[in-house]
Amino acid sequence: MKYGLCTDMANYEQLCKIGYDYIELAGTEVLKVTNLALQELRRKIQDSGVPCIGFNSYCDGSLPIVGDGYRSEATATYAEVICEKAAFLGAGVLGIGSPAARKLPRGYDLKRADAQAEEFLRITAEIAKPYGITILFESLCTKMCDYMVHTQEALALVKRLQDVGNIAMVLDFYQMSMMNEDITDIKYVMPYVRHLHINGFDGIGNRIYLFEDQLAYFSLAILSAKGCGYDSTISIEAGTTNFQEDAMRSLKILKYCDGIRI
Repeated sequence: MKYGLCTDMANYEQLCKIGYDYIELAGTEVLKVTNLALQELRRKIQDSGVPCIGFNSYCDGSLPIVGDGYRSEATATYAEVICEKAAFLGAGVLGIGSPAARKLPRGYDLKRADAQAEEFLRITAEIAKPYGITILFESLCTKMCDYMVHTQEALALVKRLQDVGNIAMVLDFYQMSMMNEDITDIKYVMPYVRHLHINGFDGIGNRIYLFEDQLAYFSLAILSAKGCGYDSTISIEAGTTNFQEDAMRSLKILKYCDGIRI
């Protein structure tokens, strides 16, 4: 597998030195930085050979995917901007989890929400297509949002959009675990999966980097994916206050669980 991190632009050089295969940037961060900063990052990427394969954190709550605030025009305008920046950095996938954009008021019509989410993904994917970018949808747990919280739900939506041609899925083992889904039962979804996310979690379910006390969990997740023939990218998606230490330890754990003895 290829091992990466969802992390800030400021951590790029450290990530390269530690030995990760790629970086996965937050779309919300990329939209806020200057063009000069993006040009500098692209130069570093070209010099190092460690790519930015894509973005997570596609949008925040200011661009609702569902709910009363959803607007097709805003969806298209946003997609035009972020796809251009992604292509500039050489990114090939845009992951759409975006929990803040998936908040629904109690009693909201779920059929209406489904139609909005489908239109959101269709508009975004059509704009991404000329750039050679694939849109990856993701289910999120109820700790983070209240729409499409099970893998089966997200898969059903992605299946309805297969005519678009560049829509697939991120499978996140943390999100599955928080919803008490069996991370070994993934054969049904893996034909639609193009990318994986993984992280550790503490006693109250907060996402953290990888620690040895959850080694069996990480090993099981990777074994499950590889058992389905998956051998592509897997990113750690968590917060940290000690990037270098956490990133170094986590990469060693990922490689160990993937059968690479260092």
